[in-house]
Amino acid sequence: EAQQFAARRRLLLGALVLVAIVICAGSYFIARAFARELAVARLQSDFVSAVSHEFRTPLTALRQLSEVFNEDRPLEQERRKKYYQALDRATARLDKLVEGLLDFGRMEAGAREDRFEPLEPSALVTHVVQEFTESLADPRRIDLVDNGTAAEITGDSEAISRALRNLLDNAIKYSP
Repeated sequence: EAQQFAARRRLLLGALVLVAIVICAGSYFIARAFARELAVARLQSDFVSAVSHEFRTPLTALRQLSEVFNEDRPLEQERRKKYYQALDRATARLDKLVEGLLDFGRMEAGAREDRFEPLEPSALVTHVVQEFTESLADPRRIDLVDNGTAAEITGDSEAISRALRNLLDNAIKYSP
């Protein structure tokens, strides 16, 4: 009887240890999944915040210019032209932001395919810089240095242009 009691006690103790191990492992995996979900939620929140901030600037410009036109004040032709150019820049920026979001969605879904083609990097960079400086509200000067070496690469001109615009935009935002 003592041996049966000791065997039963070992069996119950082993089962208790096994249940404790299962509970600890389950708790670990639940905590890990919870931490990942929190990280994803934080990333989504940061993304929404960044997108909202990026949309706010052109929308503010559109709102201000719309208010000027709604006031029905007489405007000289040169000023009116500048306002229309500012409207054009703001809508172009909004268009690029929306296209960027759509491209991001396509990339996430795996639906966007890269279109590789032969490119001349200096021509592409010159075009992007010219387009970028024309879209700026406050004039900036960007100096390009061409070393005279002709090169050809294979790449997706749209993706490379977007990356260059992002670099230029960040340089304007975060440098003196």
